[in-house]
Amino acid sequence: MTSRPEFMEALIRRLQDVTALTDAQAEAIIAEVFDACERDVDAFIQDRHSQLQRQGYRGDEIYEQIRGELEQWRFTSPALSLRQIRRRIYG
Repeated sequence: MTSRPEFMEALIRRLQDVTALTDAQAEAIIAEVFDACERDVDAFIQDRHSQLQRQGYRGDEIYEQIRGELEQWRFTSPALSLRQIRRRIYG
């Protein structure tokens, strides 16, 4: 077993206190949350664009959805136009 930082142990215990997760499940969820919080705006836009395409969304529908979500995420993002979002996806 690998040694985890004390804060990770505390987070795992807390998550297990409110759920029925195993150590491994709790650790995987916490790692996923940390990963999501470390993404920058461009990575978020790219990832979300791919997710929405797989769900069947297209074109401006995707860009509108991403624009709305950018306002709610933890990173500070300037207000982006649909054109700016498209350019971040396609270059």
